[in-house]
Amino acid sequence: DQVEREADADDCAHLRTQQDDRDNVLAVRCRHHIGDRIYCYEERLINLDLLPEARSVDFETTPPGDWLIDHLPWRSGDVEIGSALVDETLSDRLALAPGAAVMNIERVIHANGAAVSYGMAWYAGDMTRLKAQYDTAPLTLAGSPAS
Repeated sequence: DQVEREADADDCAHLRTQQDDRDNVLAVRCRHHIGDRIYCYEERLINLDLLPEARSVDFETTPPGDWLIDHLPWRSGDVEIGSALVDETLSDRLALAPGAAVMNIERVIHANGAAVSYGMAWYAGDMTRLKAQYDTAPLTLAGSPAS
């Protein structure tokens, strides 16, 4: 579901805005599926004062993360990855047994120095794998041949 409203104190904290600014936000809650199985439950806030075109998006057909990637040039963000055990609320939303393992990813997306979006997503632990790749410049150590 998606609801437009004035940001409350929690929203301001997530978006790192001042409480007296109280921007309008679009609060989106969605489930992502692989076949019949829910693999992710997501709660997302979009700052409508910075990204008003989000009002007209049907997030039932376009995932909010995909839409943000396509519509936000020059973005940066903060990401925190963790794990948790499912409580009763998440149990219902992810269709998992209470106590099941989930991975969670918390994101704040910035554009032009302002927080445009906050998201928290929980992923079914048995369907999730995190992979990272990196490539660094060759390193020449003292006394070793250059490669």
